[in-house]
Amino acid sequence: MLDQGWLDECALWEAGREEWVADGCPGPERFDDERWPAEDLLSMRGAVSEWDLPLLVSVDPASLDREDALVYLRRVEAVTALVAGVRARALVAVAGADGSDSMADRHAAMEVGVCARVGEGAAASAIATARVLHGCFPGFLAALDAGEVSEWHCRELVAGTRHVTDPDTVAALGARLLPRARRVTPARFRGEVARAVADLDAARASERRVRARAGRYVSCRPLEDGMGFLGVVSDWPTISAMHAVIDADGRALAAERGGAAAARAGEPDAGADAARADAFAARVLGRRGEDGTIVWDTAPAQVTLTVVMDLDTLRGEADRHALLDGEPVPAPVGREYAAAATAWRRAVTDPVTGHLLDHGTTRYLPDRLRDYVLARDHCRAPGCTTRATSRLEMDHAVPFPDGPSSAANCGGLCRRHHQLKTAHLADLT
Repeated sequence: MLDQGWLDECALWEAGREEWVADGCPGPERFDDERWPAEDLLSMRGAVSEWDLPLLVSVDPASLDREDALVYLRRVEAVTALVAGVRARALVAVAGADGSDSMADRHAAMEVGVCARVGEGAAASAIATARVLHGCFPGFLAALDAGEVSEWHCRELVAGTRHVTDPDTVAALGARLLPRARRVTPARFRGEVARAVADLDAARASERRVRARAGRYVSCRPLEDGMGFLGVVSDWPTISAMHAVIDADGRALAAERGGAAAARAGEPDAGADAARADAFAARVLGRRGEDGTIVWDTAPAQVTLTVVMDLDTLRGEADRHALLDGEPVPAPVGREYAAAATAWRRAVTDPVTGHLLDHGTTRYLPDRLRDYVLARDHCRAPGCTTRATSRLEMDHAVPFPDGPSSAANCGGLCRRHHQLKTAHLADLT
């Protein structure tokens, strides 16, 4: 085991570092001790503990041979797992072990997201994982503290058992899966979790399948550079059949465009992925000819866009960025979409202030102001990336009528954060 006196010296140095440096005694860059070469320090490792951090700081991994460097890295991973266990307990301390109050949970996720500099979705997921480990799988939490499993194993466990509610089944799952988690990678552990749930919770599997199928949906969101994403979630036989049709159409379209030879020559539309995307669009937007072929003419497609740009940029006299349905795009892209769309809503802004005219305090939310602000903004809450105008609500930073209904005082908030502000659980001025 490690020399406790040496570790105490490390702790004393770390505690007084700032004061000693101010007195002109910078000390060593690492906690070096000639009595303990790096290789010997690593060889004396026992169970992972909080004392491993000064040990790791004391060793320069660049000075180790490959075998010892791998030992060092394994120790780093064990300490990382220990820290994940500490974080899980801290999350439960902040958010509470009970997640039944949805409004309080939203507030906790917002606070954790700001504290950890992550999005609220990631914060909520971390809180949920910590609660499940704390309440349902204490064995996994102890293994995390001991560095025997990783945080990723715990995430796979929580995600794969989220529908299991019977306490006896949960306990049986924990007992069966913990030995496997110690020996396999998180990716393989995901399969272990699925098999264990299928064996131990089979009675409810069919009910979950029915509920899952009822929750099938289509999602759409903007991407960078004027692109967008369209996704479909449905039962696997339907998705598989749809993909087979799109793949067959895409292969035929790619062959028409010259195939792999044209793609290698630099033809951007001849690639397999581009051909499949166009074939999918043709299936949705095209028309079937008398011979059974599908024809897709992009010209008649009716597209309504919200393009926000100043008048000089619209005219081509300046190149300030534009907003295409809330997503920033370069000026040439904004002008291209504005010119190509057969129907579009234009919000021309002042090139100096970037705002529409102030509507004063006589009207609460004028339609023109609402259209402009919701096209301009995403949700103003820290970490929130909601942009869709259908999911945004107008909010006065300074409440009306003390504050005017102007582009400067009004901004977009998603429904969740608007509710948090209204309930005085968040200050978003």
